[in-house]
Amino acid sequence: MQKNGNIVTAKNLYTDNFKDNIIYISSSEEIRSYTGDKGFFIGNKTLKNPEGLEKISLDNSSGLGKMSCIAVCMEVDIEAYENKEISIALGAEDNMLDEKDIAYKYSNITNCTEELNKVKKFWYEMLTKVQVNTPLESMNIMLNRLGRVSDNSIQTVGKKRISSIPEEQ
Repeated sequence: MQKNGNIVTAKNLYTDNFKDNIIYISSSEEIRSYTGDKGFFIGNKTLKNPEGLEKISLDNSSGLGKMSCIAVCMEVDIEAYENKEISIALGAEDNMLDEKDIAYKYSNITNCTEELNKVKKFWYEMLTKVQVNTPLESMNIMLNRLGRVSDNSIQTVGKKRISSIPEEQ
């Protein structure tokens, strides 16, 4: 595990799943420290309340030969009543070039917003191609509106991004 710029990377050396993939985390905010040692991060506490959350900084260790994890420490300054958007990108790529390109792209909030809007548009267009009209209005609502994912949710699973659908315009 290593920190290069504002990207923390690790390589899967232990399991056959995703063997040799480069796993990374990056952010629009500065990553100040990291650890790859799950024991250091959890400490004498529990996974629900690890000691690492109370530390000012992490130990910047790789976790090689230990119980591995990736944990990062970022300091975010927010003024009273201020709103701030932050991006955190988690990913796995086959090579360092792709990993750096994607991490850099999504460290920019504008790029994240543009990509999210593209995904929302794609799924909105995909799911509104077919509209069901039944004798029961409640069935129409369920099939045409409630079956869509809420606009406020987004999940990232592996390399596939599953996004939400905006309400009808």
